[in-house]
Formats: sequence, C-alpha cells, structure tokens
Amino acid sequence: MELLERILRVSDKGFLIESEQDCFRFGSRALHEMLLELTPAEKRPALHLRVAEALEKLLPRQRWVMDIARQYEAAGQPGKAATHLLAAGAEASRNFAFKDALAIYKRTLEVPVEERSLTDEVILEKIADAQKGVGQYQASKAGYEALLAKALATITQVRLRRKIAECEQTLGDFAGAYQHLSEGLSLLGVGGGDQKAAPKGASPLSWVKKHFSKLSGSFNSDDVMSQEIHHILDRQISTLFFLRPEGWKKQVAELAGLQKNVAKKLNNPQALAQAQVFLGFVELSQGRRDSALLFWKKGIEITETLRDGPYKLLLLRNTGLMHLLAG
Repeated sequence: MELLERILRVSDKGFLIESEQDCFRFGSRALHEMLLELTPAEKRPALHLRVAEALEKLLPRQRWVMDIARQYEAAGQPGKAATHLLAAGAEASRNFAFKDALAIYKRTLEVPVEERSLTDEVILEKIADAQKGVGQYQASKAGYEALLAKALATITQVRLRRKIAECEQTLGDFAGAYQHLSEGLSLLGVGGGDQKAAPKGASPLSWVKKHFSKLSGSFNSDDVMSQEIHHILDRQISTLFFLRPEGWKKQVAELAGLQKNVAKKLNNPQALAQAQVFLGFVELSQGRRDSALLFWKKGIEITETLRDGPYKLLLLRNTGLMHLLAG
C-alpha cells in the first residue's frame, strides 16, 4: 500500500502517467534521463534486469519487445536481447508486419555476433525478406545478390536465386528471373551419387525432367530441398506465362507435371493447389476445356483451406485468370 500511495502521489503531479494494463510511464524523457543519471552506475544493470523481467510478463509481448531488448542490453545481457528480437521479428513476419520485422532485424544485427544464435548472413537474408515485404524490391534484390556472391551451400544458392527471381519478376525483368530460376534448377543436380549438372547448352527444363526421378529419390527425405523445388517450379511457370519464349507451352506442360509430383511428395496443399492451376492450363491448351475446369475446381477447393495471406490471394487470382482464358 505504501508503494501504491507513493506512485499515486507522483502520478498526481504529472511525473508518472497511468496507461493501459495498469502500467505507468514517465511524464517526460528528461525526468527519465535525470533519474538514470542519479542512479549509481553499479546499480543500473540490476535495475534494468528487473525492468526487463517485469516487461516480459506483459501481454502482448510483441508490443514490448524492443523495450525488453533494450533493458536486457543495458543489464549487460545482449544474448537475451537478441533472443527476444529474433522471436519478435519472426512473429512480425508471420503476421505480415514487414515494416516492424525490418526494424527488429536491423536492431538484431547490432548485437555482437557471438551473443546471438544466428549469423550475420542469416539475419541479412531476413532483412532482405522484410524489405521485399514492404516493397523495397531493388534493395531486397541487392541484399540477396550480395549473399549469393558468398554462398557456398547448394541449397542456399538455389534459395537465393529463387528470391532474386521473385524480385526481378515484380520489377518486370522476366528474362533475368527466367535465367536465375533456370540456374537454380540446374543446381538441383549438383553433388550426391553420380548426378551431374546440366550439360552446357542443354535446356535446364528438359534436363530436370530427365533426371527428376533420380533427384526425387535423393531428396525424398529432404523437405527443405523439396520445398525449394516447388517454389522454383511455381515461379518458373509463371515467368514463362509472361516471357513466352519459343516452345513455352511445352515447357509449362513439363514443369506442371513435375510440380504435381513434388506436391504429392510434399503433401503440401499450397503446392498441390498451384499444380492444379497449371495442369488445368495444359488441358486447356490441348483443347480439353472440361478437364481444365475440373482441375481448377479442385484447385479452388484446396485453396479455400489455406490460411489467408498473399499466396492464397495469388492462387485465387491465377485461377480467375485461367477461367478468363477459357472463356
């Protein structure tokens, strides 16, 4: 009761302002800074730690994460600060709050690398992802390209090429997107067993079709690689629709078949729904309109089960465009 009476007295004078969730904040930054200066340096870390631990109990934690991180840093615990920032960044991205995610990941990068669980490269890729989310496609592409120049692992190279292609598609550079996606497909055969990269001059699409059964067996237990195959096929098919090089319809048919196999192996509704869109187009291009409509109907049924978000919207839009093509 004595503490509450003291809080109420300073609150009445405007030094503290009551806010939601039974919390109080300082009436002015100058007052806050003055109290910090008056607090002995050796006592400050313990006080910051108590503040951080108190803030952790407040909900939603997402709202307080930057304050929690700052308090842990001031308490001399940058590792805990980084942990909260990374969790908040991931949550912001899941909720499509990319502007918040961008600020959080940039803040995380300031924490010494030895104090956090993720390397600079991983966080820089998350920053590029968030930049893409807020529409900074040129900056995002530049970030991916810088990471690609240093990437050693095949899966990392494939993923970065795919993300660069996504930016290029949005920027209208479909030829550049086609090239990056084709190179990504070629990389899928690098390493492992007797697999070799696509012969120089050979069509990456034809080569992947020829060797897909072997690739599928190699990556059967690798969900990450299978997911990348799905994403690249998805992007490459849509790129072909815009670029329309010679023989593009045949290439769409080949890739749509591959995508269907990948979707079944992944048991991923997103991949399966997208496969229905393009398989329907293949049927339509062969004059089988009724069969195409059945594919699209199945695709819509699968799409309706997905979580609301940009990809679901894209699937519905693409299906609608296909119905326009069918008249």
